[in-house]
Amino acid sequence: MRIKKGFSLIEVFFALTIMGMICVLVCGVFVHGIDALKKSRYRVVAINIADKKFSELRYLLSSTYLNTISATDLQSSIEGTDTVSAGFNWTPPCSVTISGKETVDRKVYSFTINVKDYTGINDLKKVDISISWGEAGTTHHVDISSYIAKSRED
Repeated sequence: MRIKKGFSLIEVFFALTIMGMICVLVCGVFVHGIDALKKSRYRVVAINIADKKFSELRYLLSSTYLNTISATDLQSSIEGTDTVSAGFNWTPPCSVTISGKETVDRKVYSFTINVKDYTGINDLKKVDISISWGEAGTTHHVDISSYIAKSRED
């Protein structure tokens, strides 16, 4: 009796088919993972831009003891600003909208900053920052809110 060694052609074909399906599934997981990393990168950049805009506004307001700041000063102090609705005033009523665009790695991010009075406290302002960007035919956005208090004059 003769003992057969090796694999038949059908066994090799089935093994290669199974290995091919496994490779396609693994590659698909990597493609989706890379896409998720790209989307999260855009979100992180948008959050960093919002933080930068808040820091620029906070620096401008803390570096001066003036009760009012002109719209021109706001526009020149916040990078990428296109429009400013009004000047800033510590005494109510205060409502300022600042908008513009900033480009990071050839991607354009639009921002809108709304500064308004915080109810009940004159020297506290609520700041809402919205960053939006286009990706794959849709618009995504990040919204951040914070507060700015008037620095004490010594």
